[in-house]
Amino acid sequence: TRHAVEQAMDVLDHLGLQRPAFPAGEIRHPAVALPPARRRIALAPVSRWPTKNWPAAHFGVLAQRLAREPGTRLIVLGGAADHAVGEAIAGRAPGRIDNLCGRLSIPELFGALKPCDLLIANDTGPVHAAAALGRPCLVLFGPTRPEWTGPYGRGHRVLTRNLPCQPCLSRRCRRGDHACLAGLSPDEVEAAARGLLGLAGGDGPRAGEGGPP
Repeated sequence: TRHAVEQAMDVLDHLGLQRPAFPAGEIRHPAVALPPARRRIALAPVSRWPTKNWPAAHFGVLAQRLAREPGTRLIVLGGAADHAVGEAIAGRAPGRIDNLCGRLSIPELFGALKPCDLLIANDTGPVHAAAALGRPCLVLFGPTRPEWTGPYGRGHRVLTRNLPCQPCLSRRCRRGDHACLAGLSPDEVEAAARGLLGLAGGDGPRAGEGGPP
């Protein structure tokens, strides 16, 4: 019933060490050169569990729509194995979406996330890097529990279907239709993203849904 970050902090408490500030102060990371933009949005479309992945085609539709906003540029984050997914998404708006899958080290991931106004992702590692930097996250949850591994802190948003089978905590969908994530439409995710960014067409600001600050 406690967030994974809080459980990890128990180790520091046990050793009598001070907990770090959250969001973290200045995290040292390499600078990452990104094209100039008035607004930056990061996407992390692939996780280690296939069941945690919102459909890549939905990410493509979402990215294409958000890239139409004047002054907006998107980056796609992931490992080398995610390069093809990143290329497909970037192809929806050439020149407005940059595929960085497989091009960044973990320290460089922090450098790429630092200037971003929003991260849209599955339940995956870059969410926790962005949250540590104090960057807002919109996270799409299927088989896992947002109260345990959701974005930690305030100013984030979680979307989930709340089906009777959730959370199954399984790498294989027993229903066979992946409805917990496939059922989240690009329209719904776009409205949530616009709300967090303060853009027209958003569904309004909401209180943070992550763990304790």
